[in-house]
Amino acid sequence: TPIFGFLMSFFENQPLCTSFIDAGGVDFVLDLAMMPSLPFDFFRASANIGSSHDVAQVIHLMAETKPHLVLPSLVNRALGRSRDGK
Repeated sequence: TPIFGFLMSFFENQPLCTSFIDAGGVDFVLDLAMMPSLPFDFFRASANIGSSHDVAQVIHLMAETKPHLVLPSLVNRALGRSRDGK
């Protein structure tokens, strides 16, 4: 999707990525990645191209920049999903 393509380019600039994360942007990106309105096969597309790969790259860039802020959000989302049974 265009938004994740933009974020990939934006986050290649490490100071911009750092500022985005420090401003609380991690949850916004995770909200986008977990939107219920995404197509049902969004994450089943080829791992090398397309939307799911872009999402993974964006999260990877954020986690590489500020792992101590990104990983807790990822873990909390995963635990929340597993407790909800979704």
